Amino acid sequence: MRPVSSGKTDRGRKRLNNEDSIGVYDDLGLYVVADGMGGHAAGEVASRTAVEAVRASVESGPGMAKGAGQRLFEAVNLANGEVLKRAASDPQLKGMGTTVAAVLLEKDDSGGEAGAGVRSIGLALAHVGDSRIYLFRNGDLRRLTRDHSLVEDMVAEGRITPDQARVHPFRNVITRALGTKEDAQADISNLVPEPGDVLLLCSDGLTGMLEDSKIAEILASNAGSPFVCAEALVKAANEAGGADNISVVVLKF
Repeated sequence: MRPVSSGKTDRGRKRLNNEDSIGVYDDLGLYVVADGMGGHAAGEVASRTAVEAVRASVESGPGMAKGAGQRLFEAVNLANGEVLKRAASDPQLKGMGTTVAAVLLEKDDSGGEAGAGVRSIGLALAHVGDSRIYLFRNGDLRRLTRDHSLVEDMVAEGRITPDQARVHPFRNVITRALGTKEDAQADISNLVPEPGDVLLLCSDGLTGMLEDSKIAEILASNAGSPFVCAEALVKAANEAGGADNISVVVLKF
């Protein structure tokens, strides 16, 4: 079962540049969203460095010798090291970092035409920071990741409600990011997709503008086409204010 995919990244309506980066690599079964930070061009450098490093690690890795979860974990750790190295090489990039949300399909080598792409029998998910991965299945939207952020910790501790978290003055403070520590501290999980499933990877430029109910409505209305979904999600976030860069990757199984 191979997914159909589409990705889109947009500057939004308030930011002068786009510090997000995405990677849609159907040939590798790899999909990545990264949201950079650091000011000026540093955030853009951090996110692009991370996406390219994850791709390079998966592309040059041991293939079937390791499962998708281990391969993705190693790829994110490598990306963390590359962001740290790049920041250390240029004083103007000091302090830069990036979130990352990534999906890697397991490979099914039991058959299929050469060059047909990766056939999925399962997938691994990785994330660091507050970029998210959602599953839309049978009309229901479920978040598969937990934000590494100050307000998410406060919600978990019962100090604020999810609604309060959406407008909290510290809602953009994240507690983990690539490029800040030697250990990437990525969360890794697994999922077996079902026919009709839609996976959404996104930066907080989407979720900061749209509530989950609105995201679910858009996915339900356009679930047949990942390209239309991606376009509609970005358009809706911009229409809601477009306060940040917006990035989405949509997979339809």
